[in-house]
Amino acid sequence: MNGTHANGSYKVTATATDGATGAAQIIINVAAVPVAVNLTATPPFGSQTQVFSFTANVTIGGNPATNVVRYEWDFGDGSGTVTTSGNTTTHVFGSSTPTGTTRTVTVKAVLADGTEATGRVEIRIT
Repeated sequence: MNGTHANGSYKVTATATDGATGAAQIIINVAAVPVAVNLTATPPFGSQTQVFSFTANVTIGGNPATNVVRYEWDFGDGSGTVTTSGNTTTHVFGSSTPTGTTRTVTVKAVLADGTEATGRVEIRIT
């Protein structure tokens, strides 16, 4: 049985192919493993000319993910989406982001199997 399957129980049958006779069956229980993104910003606040650094740590079932193929960053300031292969990036909000405002930065991590997970962090422009 190849492929990806939804949550549930599946009966698997193995049959001898080496000239012997016989077969065995087992039940396999499939359960989803949660994917999470912890997005951090350094510093969490700063001026319009501040260079902010962002790090997205992705976990699968609490363990570090090793199969993230891309990160899609949205800085919440209308500058568009930036795609990276690594889990870090930087951004300057600039004069188009007024002093005293908060921007929500969002990152979508896409895994090799197509699974997506999103993380968010707020930045305050002082």
